Amino acid sequence: MQRIEPILGVGSAVALFIMMALTFCDVIARKLIGNSIIGATELTELLMLLTIFLGLPLTSLRGEHVVFDLIDAWLPSWGRRLQHRVAHLVCIAALLGASWLVEIRAMRT
Repeated sequence: MQRIEPILGVGSAVALFIMMALTFCDVIARKLIGNSIIGATELTELLMLLTIFLGLPLTSLRGEHVVFDLIDAWLPSWGRRLQHRVAHLVCIAALLGASWLVEIRAMRT
């Protein structure tokens, strides 16, 4: 996991920077030339998704996501471990499903 974390972090940062630069250039082009960059909106959408989906695994790996621990005090330690594993499996399934949808959209674009 220590090898994956820097890749995900740098990838997310690069996607965010490209999105920022693209938006900046698009606004400048609209003001100076009167036309925006072709496909800038679609690229921005895809870069936003890339930023999110590279950042979410980092958040889960580090345990920095928002936690609602209403029942944690009443659960035994094995119940909390089971709850965490189920939550991670649900997150993995959601990310895989969303990634599949993003890939379909990217290929169509």
